[in-house]
Amino acid sequence: MIYVSAAQLALVAGICICAGISDIRSGKVRNSVLASASAAAAALTLIYFFACSHDDWLLYLENAGIVAAAALLGYAARIWAGGDCKLMLFFAIAYPVLFCFEYNGSRLTLWLFLMISLSAGFIYVVAESVTGMIRGRAKPDRAVMIPTLKAGGWVFLKSFLFVTALNLSYTAFVQPYIDLHPIVYALLSVAMVYGFNLVKPFGRLGVVICLALYDTVMTVVTGKLVLMMYWKTYILVIAFMLIRVFVSGFNYEKIKVSDVSEGMVLARDESVYMNSFSYDGLPGVSDETLRSRLTAQQAESVRKWGRSRYGKDELRIVRKLPFALFLGIGMLIYSAMGVLRFCDLL
Repeated sequence: MIYVSAAQLALVAGICICAGISDIRSGKVRNSVLASASAAAAALTLIYFFACSHDDWLLYLENAGIVAAAALLGYAARIWAGGDCKLMLFFAIAYPVLFCFEYNGSRLTLWLFLMISLSAGFIYVVAESVTGMIRGRAKPDRAVMIPTLKAGGWVFLKSFLFVTALNLSYTAFVQPYIDLHPIVYALLSVAMVYGFNLVKPFGRLGVVICLALYDTVMTVVTGKLVLMMYWKTYILVIAFMLIRVFVSGFNYEKIKVSDVSEGMVLARDESVYMNSFSYDGLPGVSDETLRSRLTAQQAESVRKWGRSRYGKDELRIVRKLPFALFLGIGMLIYSAMGVLRFCDLL
């Protein structure tokens, strides 16, 4: 049993390393690699449960289901790309259930690797922005930061009402059965706020009014003042939003128009400028999310536009974050914790 689990863990670690290197070098993770690794992982999982251990089937399926659901929801909301989603699905299939460590009396903990990955990615972005400013390699783009800060009032209101609804729901329906560690809950809240603000329909006035009504009713019914109970969570969310405003000023890089390629995301003002000309095949106005990634045809049209009398030599694109690298880091850290817990060293 331990040998099969060790082989599963070695496969996961190998893909973590390969995916990170591939994402840095080429900006993507090869489908052929993930497909082959997934087939091997499925075979090892079947060997583990049929030949070694008949226990923990349900635990495996629940852990895999939670991670798969998070991966697919994040992809549907365009929080991460298809390649990152496939990598998460591989982890859901491949991770050995033997090394899923216990937390708060439950071994449904595989999802924690995603929280570690998001935290690592956020720390990297902030650190890179600060060091770039200190060394003079990058300067904050005030044309981006100031409008973002001005729009922050509405975003803050939405986020405040959403976090309040989240806290009330957690206190009333979840905490009696699953009591998360305060740090884990705070990080999970920040991740959910980030995802909430990315989904455009959630920014409508009707949704915000519904949140306000829900918060009011639940506060009266439960008698809980969650602002006082979870004040650390509110502070963390506010800090996260302010840091995002700062980081947004370092979110771009200039490239030659001739180097524009499939999968890149144009800065919003660049796409607005392009669309002021009557030129066929150009992409629409960019919302600077993965929804606005250029297709091969659009990238070719942008390069042709650059060579035309309307075009220019350089333009700004949204910097790509090598998220597969951070997914790998998160999984390696989680795996190390699982092995140490299994050996009673942590």
